[in-house]
Amino acid sequence: MLNIRTGTAALALALSMIGASTAAEAAVTQHIRYASYSGISATSTYYAWCMPGEIASGGGFNNNYNPNQYINGSYPATNGAIQGWAIRSTNNWTGGQVPSVNITVYAVCLSQ
Repeated sequence: MLNIRTGTAALALALSMIGASTAAEAAVTQHIRYASYSGISATSTYYAWCMPGEIASGGGFNNNYNPNQYINGSYPATNGAIQGWAIRSTNNWTGGQVPSVNITVYAVCLSQ
């Protein structure tokens, strides 16, 4: 049977699973970190990173302007101990000059 927990109890459980404090007085803060990219690219991976010590709990993207920019993946990323979010995209433009990529990647990060 799957037991789905929500709210602060679930967050405390998740933090305790990675060794963080679960004391009732411990405050958890959510931060939205982002990185914006522009330029010409056929297929690339773009990243948004949490600050050291933060835990990535989710992420996403905003694809500005280019209707031929397809998102092939949106997933958690790590770089050593640093956590974040990655977007894999392909520019499927077929008409001559490849239009510019304008994409913003977001990482939802938690700290205590």
